[in-house]
Amino acid sequence: MLMTYGATSRVLSHPSREKISNREYFYLMIRALRRMFAAITVAILAFRAVGSFLSWVEHQEDSVADAWVDEDEFEDA
Repeated sequence: MLMTYGATSRVLSHPSREKISNREYFYLMIRALRRMFAAITVAILAFRAVGSFLSWVEHQEDSVADAWVDEDEFEDA
C-alpha cells in the first residue's frame, strides 16, 4: 500500500478481494478440494481401465483361438 498524505491507498490490492468474506473463502476452498478429489478419482479410474485393458490383451495373446478354425484345413490333412 502506498502512503499518500497520511492515508493509505489500496492501489496494489485487487478491489474484488476486499469484498470476499471468510465464508466465501471456505466455499472456494471446498470447491477446490472437491475438484482435486474428482481429478484424482478420474486419474485412478483411467489407470485401472488401461491396466484392465492391457491385462485383457495379454490374456487374448496367450489363449488359443479355435473359434476361427477353417474346416477345410482338417479335410486336407
